This record gives sequence, structure tokens and C-alpha cells, in this order.
Amino acid sequence: MREVIGLRTFDGGLFKQLVLSKLPQQVQAVLVSFQKNALDELAAYADRIIEITKSSTTEVFSVKEKPHTTQNDITELCHTLTRYLNFRNDHKRSHTPRRITSRKRSVSRPRETDNSDWC
Repeated sequence: MREVIGLRTFDGGLFKQLVLSKLPQQVQAVLVSFQKNALDELAAYADRIIEITKSSTTEVFSVKEKPHTTQNDITELCHTLTRYLNFRNDHKRSHTPRRITSRKRSVSRPRETDNSDWC
């Protein structure tokens, strides 16, 4: 930062506060106990803290979709599937040949055994 400012004069305390305010909150929380140190030391500490925390940082993603929307989607899919299956079953029934209901056998009359050769 000093390279950017160049030879301009400025208040050291104000500059330190400006630099610290641009750091991530967790780095500021650690460096608060070192505020009496020189700005160069604070910058070195901040670099080291950021380097260490980068490797152990875990990203957290939030879900913005409400669960009831998902439940509504599932319910709608169930209704659609039910309608489809009903349609398919009705369609299947209309194309299958219908069974002819078997007729009961008629009762046979007893045979006349006039002929003795017959059993």
C-alpha cells in the first residue's frame, strides 16, 4: 500500500485502521491484540493468517428453495404418475381380447342301452 501512496504524507494511525478494516473479519479478530505493532508486522501476520485459513476454509452453501415447494413437486409427480398408470391400464384393457365366458356343460341325458353290445 505504501507503494501506491508514494511520498505523500498521512496519519499513520488512520492508515493502519484503513488497512485493518479491509481485512476479513476473522483476520481482524486475531490482529486486534497486536494493534500496537508496526503496520509492516501486522501485514505479515495478516498474510500468514490468510494463508493458513485458506487451506482449512470450508465453503458452505445455503439452500434458498423452500422444502414445501419440493413437497409440492413430489405430490404433483405422484398425481401425474397415477393418471398415467390409470390411462395405461384402461388402454391396455380396451386392446386385450375379451375372454368368452365359458358356458356350463349341459347335463347329458342318460343313454339308452337298447343294444346289449354296448357297455
